[in-house]
Amino acid sequence: MKTFLTRTVNMVGSKYGEDALVEQPTMSLLAELGWDTLSGFDEHPSSGGPIGRGSFTEAILEERLRRSMRVVNSGCSDSAIDRAVEALARDLSDFGFNRKVSV
Repeated sequence: MKTFLTRTVNMVGSKYGEDALVEQPTMSLLAELGWDTLSGFDEHPSSGGPIGRGSFTEAILEERLRRSMRVVNSGCSDSAIDRAVEALARDLSDFGFNRKVSV
């Protein structure tokens, strides 16, 4: 199943808000392309909802990524998959990278 998640904010009467101009058209397009879409507005990391995010700062859903990588790379060991997930989830933003280099 392909899933695209968005965190929708209902801005009553705002036809020029991000929800109306970006999120809803994107969700419609992805649905037309065969993706299942979810609204993450009411999702909270502690809610145990379908998203599975541990915190709002997580850009990668590691368990979903790990499961998908096992399917696509069935010949790889669990440790190789774990190393790949760790490398993809590593903070390489300017701030994170600068902190690593300067320490």
